[in-house]
Amino acid sequence: MVGEALLLSCMILCFVGGVQVFFIRKVNRLSSGYWIACLGTLFMHSLSVYISERLTGQPGTEYHIALRIACFFDYFFAILIAYFFTLYFCYTIDPKHKNRKMMMFARILSTVYLIVLTVSQFTDFLYTVDEDNQYLRNPGYVTILIMGFIIIVANAVMLFRNKRKLTRGETVAFWIFVLVPANAVVLQYLIPNIRFISFGITLAAIVMYVFIASEQVQQHYLNMQENDKLKTDVMLSQIQPHFLYNSLTAIKYLCRKDPALAEQAITEFSRYIRGNMDSLTAEPLIEFRQELSHAKAYLSMEKLRFGDELTVDYQIEAEDFDIPPLTLQPMVENAVRHGIRESAEGKGTVTISTKEYPDRYEVIVSDDGAGFDPSALPDDGRRHVGISNVRERLERVCDGRLEIRSAPGQGTVVVITIMKDFDVKESMIFE
Repeated sequence: MVGEALLLSCMILCFVGGVQVFFIRKVNRLSSGYWIACLGTLFMHSLSVYISERLTGQPGTEYHIALRIACFFDYFFAILIAYFFTLYFCYTIDPKHKNRKMMMFARILSTVYLIVLTVSQFTDFLYTVDEDNQYLRNPGYVTILIMGFIIIVANAVMLFRNKRKLTRGETVAFWIFVLVPANAVVLQYLIPNIRFISFGITLAAIVMYVFIASEQVQQHYLNMQENDKLKTDVMLSQIQPHFLYNSLTAIKYLCRKDPALAEQAITEFSRYIRGNMDSLTAEPLIEFRQELSHAKAYLSMEKLRFGDELTVDYQIEAEDFDIPPLTLQPMVENAVRHGIRESAEGKGTVTISTKEYPDRYEVIVSDDGAGFDPSALPDDGRRHVGISNVRERLERVCDGRLEIRSAPGQGTVVVITIMKDFDVKESMIFE
């Protein structure tokens, strides 16, 4: 009765934990995926053990077959639990590379485990189901315990070596998950009739999840506030008074000289202002088409002011991808104001192009203007703010990159890289 009560508690804890993961999955999609796999496997393991407990001692051939199947899945899900949690450890320590050596070790150990389990179905190496449908552990069972203990020790070593990469909450949570199952393995060996391993792993997993989830949610809201501040800073850095005054002056002039063109200018001007304002409440990622439209509105206004002195070339090969708002337009404005207008001739071409590769998209903004030394950005309080904020939001929201290639007198090329397989992280909002 004690064993069954523990197993039912395990299933309830896994179910409740899985529901919670589902509702906060947008905090970190990949992390939530690992947790759903872990808790789902824990639930299936506890269910298999519970079924085997209920079938034990029941007379009949059908119960004998069902008990052997339940025992097989008991052992099968046990190694999956260790494997999935090891993957999660590797992901948390190094989200990009995921500690490949440790992952390979976990795969090899899991494969050996499954081979032993499969062979045991024909040799009764691990356990036996006798004629009375009683489950009996054989001496080979110690082999499974040793394998489980090895992977626990390996995770402990990995956590110790990489403790500086973890937050305090993650460190505490992971050590709980390492130490509680380790003690449960010992208790399971000493008291075989009670399922200490199942309950110990489940309890440790739930405690670990509570620690990590609460920390992730807190960090999520902090990052949302930071992202909102960054978007505001970028927007304010782009809406400069001189641009507004010059645009309105140009529109005033056109109202007398060319009313039709003035109407078009007002439309583009309002579209530009609306794009900046909408960015404050936009999702962390928007369609590139929308961002490109915003940049085109800005360039249309500048074309009205500078006429043939400003040439714009669009070479759009790909546009079916997402990008953080106010990413392209600040780079375009820098190209016009600091590139073209500060060149010796005061005129030139701004080119906006996109390219698609197997693993990424690239957005390139180039000009043939004045150029500058990227290692010594001018301290004008504007260009620097735009570049640094765009770079930070790219890295934070979608693991993106911003690269600048320039030299005095040789123009500037800005390359924005958006990886196809990125993890939408803390900046994602709840549904």
